[in-house]
Amino acid sequence: MLVEECWKDIEEKFLKLGIKREDLYVKRISKNKPVYCLFCKDEKFVVKFFSSPEASLREYRNLKFLYEEMDFSKGDYRVPRPYFYSSELNCCCVVEEFVEGKDIDHYLGKALTNEAKYYGKLLKKLALVAGWLSHLHKSSYKGIPSDIGFQFAYYEKLLTSLSNWEEFNNFRFSIEVLLEKWKTKIGLHDFCYSTIIHGDVTPTNFIIKGNMVYGIDLERMKRQNPLWDVGFMASEIKHYYMWKGKSSFDAEPVVSYFFNIYSALFNKVGFNKLSDYLPFFMAMGYLRIARNPWLSDEHRVKLVEEAVSCLKYGL
Repeated sequence: MLVEECWKDIEEKFLKLGIKREDLYVKRISKNKPVYCLFCKDEKFVVKFFSSPEASLREYRNLKFLYEEMDFSKGDYRVPRPYFYSSELNCCCVVEEFVEGKDIDHYLGKALTNEAKYYGKLLKKLALVAGWLSHLHKSSYKGIPSDIGFQFAYYEKLLTSLSNWEEFNNFRFSIEVLLEKWKTKIGLHDFCYSTIIHGDVTPTNFIIKGNMVYGIDLERMKRQNPLWDVGFMASEIKHYYMWKGKSSFDAEPVVSYFFNIYSALFNKVGFNKLSDYLPFFMAMGYLRIARNPWLSDEHRVKLVEEAVSCLKYGL
């Protein structure tokens, strides 16, 4: 249930919008996250709670920026409309538009259980996500260099987090050696510019409604290399296939299709430059997923092995 103090704060803000207290009804819609659906007669809103005032403010500002200033309020590429936020210590939340539709996780599951019927639909939906990402990246491209140091600092954060898992220590030294080689490679090439990126690309963070795709959970949005987003989605797709008993190789046609669509739409640099850097960010994505302790040790090892393979392949 919502804490009483926070519910009162939300109620007061809705009253200012002309919505009566007796018309409001709330229901939790996520088992793993503090996310609720707020019903008001024929309207629905999402109430998302955060662990800190800074986090709720970031989510609200990022949504508001994309919705009002980056033209993500209409057309095929959208974000939910943000209504208001609270950054009080006992009530850190954002109230935003409720989006009907299915996420990419849904289509991945359908394609793996009934490939003949849903495989084409999965590719179509992934093409929409590739379009959403390319639209964000192209519209925010200004030739500004990306913070390469931040990329390696994030890798160090991942390695530190994974070091608490005993199995990972068999891989850490090899990964550190490979990352040193990547520092040299990146220093010799010029694909180091930045765009605004989603920052938390997962199959559950894109909701499809017809031909419209909504990007959600924008708390980690930042300016970075655009392949950060693309690499994360590629690693998430391969992880899903492996998690469901398939192999990384089985997912390759899906990942290749997604990447080819994105690179054709983005069209800021050549395909070869994009493909040269993609393994670096895919490996980052694999390690991020491997941090999840609820995954089996066997699966987590496979993810780390995939990360090592990507880092080797890309050099």
